[in-house]
Amino acid sequence: MSIWAIRHKRFFPACAMALMVAMVATAARAEPRRLALVIGNSLYARMPIIAPCASAANVVAGALKRAGFEVTQLANVSNGQMGSAMGGFAEAIGKSPDTIAVAYLCGYTIVFDGRVFLLPASTNLMRETDVLTQGIVSRVLINTIVRSNARAGLVLLDNMTVPGTDAALPLDGLVDPATLGSKGFAATQNRGQMREGPTPFATALVAGFAAPAIDVRAMLRELRASLPATPQLAVIVQEPAEPAWLSGPLSSPPPASPPPATPPLATPPLATVA
Repeated sequence: MSIWAIRHKRFFPACAMALMVAMVATAARAEPRRLALVIGNSLYARMPIIAPCASAANVVAGALKRAGFEVTQLANVSNGQMGSAMGGFAEAIGKSPDTIAVAYLCGYTIVFDGRVFLLPASTNLMRETDVLTQGIVSRVLINTIVRSNARAGLVLLDNMTVPGTDAALPLDGLVDPATLGSKGFAATQNRGQMREGPTPFATALVAGFAAPAIDVRAMLRELRASLPATPQLAVIVQEPAEPAWLSGPLSSPPPASPPPATPPLATPPLATVA
């Protein structure tokens, strides 16, 4: 075998190993996938229009896109469409364990038998019990993130009171703080007539998502401070039990340590060519 062949026989495996180590390190430093589901129900079949929900969903979706999220935005959905969207969102999170996830919903919400139901735009409540077949229990949306393997997450419910009802929503009972981990939760109950434009909740969220590094705890504290409770607005904020970031350097997984270097092969002496 020639000297050239011997040298290249040693060189190419070393290059392949170096390339493999570089690829592993690059993958470890890759940004986590950011997913968001935004639902705005404003045009109801049998209830007054909620114009602020259309504006709110648009501005929240825009803010999330600017923050680097892949946003699925839906408007005026039926029961089946809303349930399917939540199921697809949960499935997408499950496929990527390091996902960072946000869910926002604006629309009518009602409490029945101690449970909070999110009402699709197709809702037509003729009897109180119709909510059992037409509404979606709020925990379905909450659990897509809180019970998921996402790296960090945030569930945001912008609830509108159904006309003719005045029952307070049990907002502080929707999530068990012990189950939050690296996920946060915030919800409102809006009562009475609202002015045109996004809801106060959505406006505060847009400001929070504009931060260069989104610390969920800090964002929720700012949210609570900017939305004082009033007779027309109830607010609940539950911070994650663990540090959680939606963007910024701390939201990415730390780089993995490269595998130990392979010791070089012993080089046999080259034969002297006469």
